[in-house]
Amino acid sequence: MGKKNSRWLRNAQTRQNGSPSYIAQYGVAIVSVTLALGIILALNAYLASTPSPLFFAAVMLSAWYGGLDSGIPATVFPTLVINFFLVEPIYELGMPDLGTFARLGPFVMTALFINSLTEAQRAARHKAEIKFKSLQESEAQFGCLAGSNIIRTLVARIDGVILDANQNFLQLVGSSQEELHTGRLDWRMITPPESVGGSERAVAQLLLTGGCTPLEKEYPRKDGFRVPVLHGAVMTGDVTVTDFVLDLSEHKRVTAIQQEAMRREHLLLAPQRAANAQLETVLASINDQFLVLVLQL
Repeated sequence: MGKKNSRWLRNAQTRQNGSPSYIAQYGVAIVSVTLALGIILALNAYLASTPSPLFFAAVMLSAWYGGLDSGIPATVFPTLVINFFLVEPIYELGMPDLGTFARLGPFVMTALFINSLTEAQRAARHKAEIKFKSLQESEAQFGCLAGSNIIRTLVARIDGVILDANQNFLQLVGSSQEELHTGRLDWRMITPPESVGGSERAVAQLLLTGGCTPLEKEYPRKDGFRVPVLHGAVMTGDVTVTDFVLDLSEHKRVTAIQQEAMRREHLLLAPQRAANAQLETVLASINDQFLVLVLQL
């Protein structure tokens, strides 16, 4: 695909995304400059010495609306208008001399400066809008994930107070929405003493890097049962963190079953191993005796 076609496709995509079309961009430039010229000519007796400010307004309006695609024509058009209507000899478009360049130069330079500033502002606003949209999408996705109770999530302050948590997490620790909303849930209070050191190291890592290495800990329930979990967190504010909690109960249960099965297998096979070892010893002894007899013959 040629460069011309690629540029045409990009422009078409830009127009589809809500940006002004070329007709609108050039139209704004022409209309704004024409209005400025009309006002200047109508008030020529009062504005003869300072005609440029109205054209600057036209340049700024055009650049704000359509960027450089509109701002540059709004700079070129007033330059020709000033040269034709307001610079002696008027109503002539001859080859400009040094004096004409000196009179038009400040206007052109200032207009280009306005264009560059406006374009930079447009680009910054566009990036901010993209980031804001991405943030909204991320928040919506996280909200759906947290609300679906597929994973256990909570938002807490560094000092321990749990600000928000999904129902799956509350069920895990045996707490209620009332305890959550009244501020009675504190992750430090539900952390057993033997896990405090690991949690403190995780907090220090969060403050230093914004994230922490997932760590295993236990949450004691009100019924006395302890729930093993894999706990990870990231900083999402100056003093707030978002935590992700994976229940390891099933994993621990399966691991315990596997270890018990291996232990029983070892116990069951122990007599057989002992018998095999004894048999090997007997066979080795018989073999040695047979060799002795052969040598004696």
